[in-house]
Amino acid sequence: MTIHVSTLCLGALSLGEASGYELKKFFEETFAHFHSASFGSIYPALSHLERDGLVTHRVEEQTHRPARKIYTLTANGRQRLAQTLDEVETGEQLRSDFLVQMFFAHLLPAGRVAAAVSGRLAATEAQIAYLEQVEARADLLPGMRFTVRYGLAVNRAKRDFLRSAEAHVPDTAGGCTDE
Repeated sequence: MTIHVSTLCLGALSLGEASGYELKKFFEETFAHFHSASFGSIYPALSHLERDGLVTHRVEEQTHRPARKIYTLTANGRQRLAQTLDEVETGEQLRSDFLVQMFFAHLLPAGRVAAAVSGRLAATEAQIAYLEQVEARADLLPGMRFTVRYGLAVNRAKRDFLRSAEAHVPDTAGGCTDE
């Protein structure tokens, strides 16, 4: 079984109630190194979960702003989350636009491959810095700490590879060398 956005929503709501916007921020801050979800997938997932009785919502009025829906996990939602997590296969699937770009590097204009590698290296270093800050938090549950440490290990390996690859990336069309 594959994890879908609806399962991510259930998981996030198991930690406390939240609006769709707060769920999006949670995903960006917590799951960013291993999963993603957009507003375009979060809100339909919440509607589906509510229709199935797995979450409920209440409307919270705000001053000078539109009212917002605050979602809460139901007992059935908590049960579904546990069941889904128990059925998850332990495989992983890496999805990387960068790797697709590198696969077809021979089609890129001069200088673009080196720029892409440098950009990916900078983004990876930023992710490491962010995860190091998260790892320092005292309030992480053991599973959360595991995912942060896993993300650090993977990103440090990526950083080391990208640093070594930078020296072998040509500035001309034709892509990467395998030296």
